Amino acid sequence: MAVAPLATASPSGLPAAGPAVTVDSGTTRLTPAEAAELDRLIAEVQREFAQTGTHKADVTTFGAKEEAGKKVIAALKKAGPKVYRAAIDAAKGGTASFNKWVGGLAWYHPVRMLISAGGGELVDWLVGQLMGG
Repeated sequence: MAVAPLATASPSGLPAAGPAVTVDSGTTRLTPAEAAELDRLIAEVQREFAQTGTHKADVTTFGAKEEAGKKVIAALKKAGPKVYRAAIDAAKGGTASFNKWVGGLAWYHPVRMLISAGGGELVDWLVGQLMGG
């Protein structure tokens, strides 16, 4: 049985087009359009964090991190109340607990990909926001 080659590589590592991907909850499926949107969001998060370049806390840097963080929070909410609640509970345990929770998500989970794209500074921002949630 021959396997068709994947389409061009995307930031999420998913094929640019093809069958839906079942996420670990078994209820969320990514269509090709949703996978493309995920790739777009990952690219935006990476670009916004790359623009900050330095670790200086100026207004521009904060704005870019906040925008990227808001996109990840929106993705958490879209993933469903179970995922969102688990993220809040993990964040209340601190950064290490949150990182452990993210690491427990399937490698192809959209939320894990977005958080991984943002790196440590995004995780710190998310933990601070979710602890208040």
